[in-house]
This record gives sequence, structure tokens and C-alpha cells, in this order.
Amino acid sequence: MEVGTVSDLGVLSSRVQEFYRDNWARPIALSDAGFYSWQCVQTPSGPSGDNCVIAYDVKADRIAGVMGLTPRQFSLNERLVDGAEMTTWIVHEDYRTSGAGAKILKQIMASYEVLIGMGITEQALPIYLRSGFRFMRHIPRYIKVINYERIKPFCQTNDLGQRLVAKWSKTNIGNYRQAPLSDGDIDSAYKKARAHLNMFDRGAAQINWRYRKHPMFHYEVHHVSCGKTDDGAIVALRIHDTEAGFRICHVMDLFGNTQSIDAGRSFVEDYALQNGVDVIDFYCTSSAISRHFIANQWFSVQDDACLQFPHLFSPLEMRNPPTTSLIYWARQGFSELADLSKLYLTKQDADLDRPVLQQG
Repeated sequence: MEVGTVSDLGVLSSRVQEFYRDNWARPIALSDAGFYSWQCVQTPSGPSGDNCVIAYDVKADRIAGVMGLTPRQFSLNERLVDGAEMTTWIVHEDYRTSGAGAKILKQIMASYEVLIGMGITEQALPIYLRSGFRFMRHIPRYIKVINYERIKPFCQTNDLGQRLVAKWSKTNIGNYRQAPLSDGDIDSAYKKARAHLNMFDRGAAQINWRYRKHPMFHYEVHHVSCGKTDDGAIVALRIHDTEAGFRICHVMDLFGNTQSIDAGRSFVEDYALQNGVDVIDFYCTSSAISRHFIANQWFSVQDDACLQFPHLFSPLEMRNPPTTSLIYWARQGFSELADLSKLYLTKQDADLDRPVLQQG
């Protein structure tokens, strides 16, 4: 059995897409040629070609397993290293005692300095932990309720939750200034952010690929500041009109000069009001960023059990708590990576905002 990238082994990407289609429990975006090419082939960083790692049974001419991989530089203590986002690890049932999965992970760990993955299954977790990864069972997620009546049928709320909704649904919009956005603004905000955060590349090339070239979703990217002479912050978001009939705004990113982070939060709340949004959510591991949301009466799905809101929307799915998990690993500087106050990961990262394909 050979293990390597799809391109290095000379396997057609279409065969990997078919493998995902045939071996995942429900329709998956990685089986779509356009989405797969965007995420795994057309990325702005990493080697050219298809960088997903597969185990390939040469004699049988079969793919035994695959790990979806998106190479992406990672800033660790302001040192740029080769990193990657891992997603959707599958081993065919015929090869689950062959060691194919462990060989795939070993190959990836030999190729990158920092690795991140989200939504870890109980079956995969022991392999990650034995390999030196660390695990966060629940990624922090924050909810701002704007119109409770629209989302009430889909929430789990007790008496305290209803009282807090009545008190916390008021927006707290402070001073912010929105300015035209340029690639220079993005690069400047990324430079400011990585001075105090450990994070994947969020330079202009990466941001333009992630948000402006996405094959299925429409995102907006804004440049916001607190009105002083600073470099401002970048805010990325997406409005989702759910099948359940309510409108949610997903905050994908908020990074930049520390002075402008709360201005970005104010912009998000104002944007939601102007666009008829019923509820906003924001996944964020770094307390240096999320403190502004906590201070302005956003619910924490981890800590505010009095109000719980669905995690997935097509179809609606409630988890307890309604968030997902994270694994992380670094070959060097693990103590810096494990400083969770500085680790900045959001819904932008590791395929957490993946389209859902329809059945049939």
C-alpha cells in the first residue's frame, strides 16, 4: 500500500471525489468537483496540485482511505510555518484493520509543522491522541439574539433563558467607521493580528480565495475601525436564510488591530439590524477576541445552558452543547499553540462552513 498526496501518486482527483460520495453517510460537498477543486487544488498556499493524502492499494487499484487536506501557512508566535487544515478522514471498511488510517496521519505529520481539524469522531479521536494531538471537546460559540420570536420554536430555553433574552436582545452599537476595503488593508490587519494571535494565514491572497472565490456561498468582507488612526479590523460574514424560516448571520472572521475589534462587533450588530437578521453566531477560540462579545451580552452556548440554539441548519440539528470539537498539533512550539487565549480559529477554518448537498 502506498501513501502520499493524490497528485504525487498520480491518482485522478475525480476518483477521490467518488470515494467521498460512496463512503460518506450522506451527500458531502467534497464529492462535488467544483467545491473539491476549490478547497483541495486551487488553494493559494502549499504545493501545486491535489494535496489530499490517500492510502492507495496498488495491486487492487483501489483507494483505501483519504484525508482531505488544505495547505495553509500558520503564524505561530509570529513565525510562519507550513500548516494544513485536515477534514473528513475516511478509511474504506475493507481496510480498517490494515493501518491505512494511521499511515495517512503519519504522512501528514511528516509534511507539516502545524495541523488543525474540527468535528472529530469518537472513532478517530484515539488515533489522534496517540499521535500527540490535543483535543478541545467544545469550540466556544457565541449567539446574539435579535428577534427571539422567529427562532423560539427551534431553541431550548428555560425561564432564565427567556428572561435573559428579553434583557440581552438589545444591541449595543458603539462608534465604528466603515471604510473601503483594499488588499493592503487586509494585509495590514493580518500583520497586526498575528503580532498577538496564533492563526492561519489571513493575508489578502488567502482572504480573497476563501471569501471571493468560494464556489457556493456568498460572503461579505468589510474594513471597520474605531475611528482613530489605526489599521482597523477585517470583518467577514455570511447571511443564511434557513429552511426553517429565520435569518442567521454567520460571523466568519474578525481580526486586526486590537483597538478595532469591538468596533467590528458593533458593525456586526448594526449590519444584522439593517438586514433583517434574527440571530447571529460566532465561533471563536481566542478569548482575546470573544471577550468583546461576552461583554456585550452574547450568549455562550458552552456556559449559558439556559438558551441553546441549533448547530446545523440543513437540516436543523441540536447538539449538547451546540458546537463542535477541535484537534491541534505542532511539531515545535506546542506550548505556544496550546495557549488558547492566543489561538484564533473561527468558522472560516478547517471546513467548518461547508455547504450541504441535497439528497438525490
